[in-house]
Amino acid sequence: DEAKSGISRDLLLEALLAENVICRRHFFPGVHRLDTYASLPSARTERLPVTELLCQRILQLPSGQEVSVADAGRVCQLIGEILRNRDAIARHDS
Repeated sequence: DEAKSGISRDLLLEALLAENVICRRHFFPGVHRLDTYASLPSARTERLPVTELLCQRILQLPSGQEVSVADAGRVCQLIGEILRNRDAIARHDS
């Protein structure tokens, strides 16, 4: 949540990628925006405000059986460091 963390999902993504953390925007773009569904009246973005919000906020972090507890801890540590340095990171990104 950018309002709480002070950093956007996309800037957090860039910072994690710069630290060699394999992550990506999750549910991006939303399925309702894909050509197969985009023309359907039920897929109009104004009808899916929660979906739109989630598509803008969710970040897929490393997961699966190859990710050790130590790996997960390191990712959490990096996220903490990024949040503590968010102002400098945002200035650098500008």
